[in-house]
Amino acid sequence: MSLRTVLSSRSLVLGLALAGTVMVSGIAQAQPAPIPIPIPPGTTIPGLPPTVPTTIPGLPPIPPPGGTFAIPSVPGLPGLPGFKLFSPTGSLLKEFIKDEAKKIFQKEKDALVPARKSLIDTIPLQTDDNVEEVNAFAGCDDSGKTYVVVTMGLYQMVDLIAQARATDETFGTSYYDEYIKEVARQQEGKAKVLPILTLDPTKALDSRKLKRQRQIFDEAVSYIVGHELAHHYMGHLGSVCSGGGGGVMKPADVVNAAKKILPAINQVN
Repeated sequence: MSLRTVLSSRSLVLGLALAGTVMVSGIAQAQPAPIPIPIPPGTTIPGLPPTVPTTIPGLPPIPPPGGTFAIPSVPGLPGLPGFKLFSPTGSLLKEFIKDEAKKIFQKEKDALVPARKSLIDTIPLQTDDNVEEVNAFAGCDDSGKTYVVVTMGLYQMVDLIAQARATDETFGTSYYDEYIKEVARQQEGKAKVLPILTLDPTKALDSRKLKRQRQIFDEAVSYIVGHELAHHYMGHLGSVCSGGGGGVMKPADVVNAAKKILPAINQVN
């Protein structure tokens, strides 16, 4: 059941419960008896008779006038209003994506023996908020200090792929194939905006799907940031980027820098 359906049905229930008397031009007029509704007694609504029920089995409580309906929480996750990982549509939240990528990046550094880790330990991972540019690259600033950059466009594509794969594994659907075909079709037309993946709302917030989605996302991001970090580790950028770690990428320069440093690579393809 959609939230809109829930809200509409609740308004109907409350209207039926109050339908016994209606004031028209200041005159009370008798109305047909309300339809009996098997609702257990609940709390009261300020300003209304205490006999008016405010709860329905299996649904959040009806709020007092001027309030908002409570939204049921998803099993295994915090309630929707306080989500820290996922949006109400089942997508990973932007700030969580950035934080998760940095943690993965650090874990990959920490997996190296100290002598090897020292070669890349000060290289930062940066996120460019450009959602139209789907890319990741190793680079350095004008002083030669190194960094790794991943665009939000690439992170979002990975999340969409993770959503599709996780949904297919959980429910036996075919969202992944459909999404990849749409990405390919748009790339042929040189579209700048990623295709949107629209999931069945009854599946998008399934706790099994969300758990698997995060696993797939983490695995893909591990490959992406590890691959870019390896360019620095292996010295692929040569003497141009030999100023040590700690470089800063200017967001406005992300597209030009990507083409300049690795002109043959197109991450979308």
